Amino acid sequence: MIGVSLSADEQLLYEVIKRETIKNGGVLQSRLREFTELQNYDSRQIARLVLRLVKKGLVRRQPVRQDGRSTYLLEAILSPLHTIRMPIKIENVIAIPCFTCKELERCNEGNYHSPTRCPYLTRFIQTILSRKTSSIHVYY
Repeated sequence: MIGVSLSADEQLLYEVIKRETIKNGGVLQSRLREFTELQNYDSRQIARLVLRLVKKGLVRRQPVRQDGRSTYLLEAILSPLHTIRMPIKIENVIAIPCFTCKELERCNEGNYHSPTRCPYLTRFIQTILSRKTSSIHVYY
């Protein structure tokens, strides 16, 4: 990133998080020690490095639950030059409930019918997230 100086440890951790963000959409902080490059770091060192990367604006972290335990989902904040490749399947697009909704014409943020309050859209998104993240549950 332009204008941000990183120590060698921060750079190594950022590269792992960036790689996993591009490949999988992020990585759980509790799983970072499983990567060969980070096996020499203990959990406290990793936690301190993650906090530094968050403060520098290079990493975003969201609290999640995995197997009943709290951890963080880490995502590298990518420059516009990086893209996340996600396969798009037409059957997934067609399954979006908005395409068959009788209220689509009136649905708009701030209206009675709104995407932020739609139970069908919420259920659809939760189903996709549960398939994608299996045992990860995001706090709201």
